[in-house]
Amino acid sequence: MEQSSDDKKKKQVEEILLMPIICNKFIKGTVRRGNWIYTGQKYCNSSDEDMSDFAVGFYEILYRNIINFDNNPSSILDSTGYFNDPNFAGDTMNSFRTVSNKYDKNSSKWSECLWDYFEEYHCLANFWILPMNIGRTSSHTPEEFRKYSKSKSGINDYMDRFLEYYKNNILEYSESFNVYFSRFDSFEDFATKHFLFESYIIGKDGIDTYSNLQNRDEVVKSMKSKIKIRANCISKSELNLGDSQKVLWKALWEYFDNLNIIQ
Repeated sequence: MEQSSDDKKKKQVEEILLMPIICNKFIKGTVRRGNWIYTGQKYCNSSDEDMSDFAVGFYEILYRNIINFDNNPSSILDSTGYFNDPNFAGDTMNSFRTVSNKYDKNSSKWSECLWDYFEEYHCLANFWILPMNIGRTSSHTPEEFRKYSKSKSGINDYMDRFLEYYKNNILEYSESFNVYFSRFDSFEDFATKHFLFESYIIGKDGIDTYSNLQNRDEVVKSMKSKIKIRANCISKSELNLGDSQKVLWKALWEYFDNLNIIQ
C-alpha cells in the first residue's frame, strides 16, 4: 500500500530528527551531506551542536507555545548571539561523556554500540530546552543553583535520574526557576510538552529507569531507543502551534524543506 503524502512527510521529519549534526562556526547556513547535517552557529559561545543554528530553529518551532518573550515571542537568541532569556537554553538530553566513563578510556577498546552512539547522539531528537543553570552548568554557575544541575554528581546527565530528581523536588525547581517551570502545570504536563511519553515516561508519570543497568551496552541501547521513540512522537505530532495556524509536524517539515535538506 502506497504511503500518503502526509505519511511520507512525517517519515522525512523523523529521519532528519535523527540525523547526526556537526556544528562549526565557519559554516554559513545548514547543509545536508548524505545523512549528516552540517550547520553554523550564531550563539556566542564555542561551537555546540545543541546550540547550533539548526537546533535553535528547531527549538523555536517545537517550543513555540512555551517561549514567550516580550520583545520577540519566538526567539531564543538576541542580536548579540546570547540568550534572550537564559531560562530557555538548548541542552543535550543524553550526553556522551557520562556514559563513556563506564568504558575503557582508550577509545580503541570501545564497543561498536558505543561508537554508534558517539556518531549519532548529536541529533535534534536528543535536544531540548532547560534553564541554563540546570542544563548548561559550569564553573560560572552560581553556587545556589548547582544542586539543581542535570550533570551534578549522582545524576550525571542521565535522563532517568534527572527526571526522578525533578519529580521529587518539583516545588523547589518551580520556585528557583519560575519563569521556565511556570510554563508547565504539572510533571505530566512537563513530560507532554517535552515529548517524553513512551520513551522516558511510562504510564501517567512513571519513569523508565535504565542508567543503573549492569551491562554498559544495554544502557547505551536504551538511550538510543528513547531518542528514536521521541523522534517518532515528534514527527507525528498534531500539536497546534497557535498563531502560526500549523501543526507541529508540518511546521518542522516546512523548516527542513526551506533549508533544502529533504531528499
